[in-house]
Amino acid sequence: MELDQINELEALRIAVEIEENGYEFYTKAIEMVSDIEVKALFQRLAREEKAHAARFQAIYDKYLADNPAGSDEYIYDPEVSSYLKAISMSAVFPPVGEIDDVVEQVADIYDVLDLALQVEKDSILYYSELAAHAKNPAAKSAFSALISEERKHVIDIQRLLDLLDTDSI
Repeated sequence: MELDQINELEALRIAVEIEENGYEFYTKAIEMVSDIEVKALFQRLAREEKAHAARFQAIYDKYLADNPAGSDEYIYDPEVSSYLKAISMSAVFPPVGEIDDVVEQVADIYDVLDLALQVEKDSILYYSELAAHAKNPAAKSAFSALISEERKHVIDIQRLLDLLDTDSI
């Protein structure tokens, strides 16, 4: 299935889920760490993921409101939705039901930061594809803005990893 064929409404629906999963991930990760700086970073990232979810939800709601039928059924394709969900959930934040298991498997602060770094990088790749193919200006703008914010997350997490490496020498 070509990415050009992906329905933007479904992409927005899944983007909301990804960001909600990110919020849950960082909320659980806060409980796993004792380092004050790492806790503060994860608290900020959790707030930002929640804001991202709200932004995508607002665009999704407007998309539906602009539809004369008032329903997403006219463009909802379960196969496309399943495809998008499979890509996003395997490559970005783990689904809510699996977050506890994933977070419990991390051995130390480095593991949780490495995992956070990887999912942020994966989300950049995912949103870059969606932005490149989005036809709806609001969706394209939101995906592009989010890419910039996710890049900041990568930088912040990497800086903290570097700082922890320096402190441990």
